[in-house]
Amino acid sequence: MALWVLHTDLDQFIAAVEVLRHPELRGRPVVVGGDGDPAKRGVVATASYEARACGVHSGLPMRTALRRCPDAVFLPVDKAAYDAASATVMAVLCDQPTDALWGIGRKTAAKLGGLGIGTVRELADTDPRALASHFGPTIGPWLVQTARGLSPAPVEGTPYVPRSHGREVTFQQDIGDWDEVRGEVARLARLVAADIAAEQRPAARVVVKVRYVPFFTQSHGRALEAPTTAAAPIEAAALAALDQFNGRRPVRLLGVRAEFTT
Repeated sequence: MALWVLHTDLDQFIAAVEVLRHPELRGRPVVVGGDGDPAKRGVVATASYEARACGVHSGLPMRTALRRCPDAVFLPVDKAAYDAASATVMAVLCDQPTDALWGIGRKTAAKLGGLGIGTVRELADTDPRALASHFGPTIGPWLVQTARGLSPAPVEGTPYVPRSHGREVTFQQDIGDWDEVRGEVARLARLVAADIAAEQRPAARVVVKVRYVPFFTQSHGRALEAPTTAAAPIEAAALAALDQFNGRRPVRLLGVRAEFTT
């Protein structure tokens, strides 16, 4: 089976999909994130160029996006629609002109066109030896290999194994009571412990993340005496890490992450 690796950058993709679905939004600042309500906690998934001109970008809190661009149209995330659009894009990327390939510019594409090779498929079907006399013994075959998705570089097919597992929560109302903060950290730590126990991957270190109001984030960690999936030591380590935070300001987000030994 041939193994292909393809990378293409679709800038402002999610916003572009929404504009295609709603043509009346063309030219207007569009912000996509959360459930589309900028009054609630959440972050921007994608902003159109018009919204970016106002300082709105991915990862920005929705409330901040509203302040920076009050005239923007805020829309909820619709993953199914974006997946469908992505599938359409991938279908289009299958029979492009040769200069759509990385490393092939206009001059090379024009030279290929003079040889009757105008598309990626036609280039892929070409005998590499036939191009050696026109582009040289190295570049000629390389052009065909590129069109075929071939490379001497190894492709690792081993499934990605995460190095950590975490849980976090963004509060709709800021938490100012740090006894409540401790309770939430303990709860998250127990959830993480249950998660990694199901994965049978012991944790060696526990990290706690705190995001203060308005949007300042800090983290501290605590190593475990021995790798474990047990809830009690993981919770104790999380609370010990929380004790390292000096600030007692209102909190908008908490996270607990277990880091694995390997």
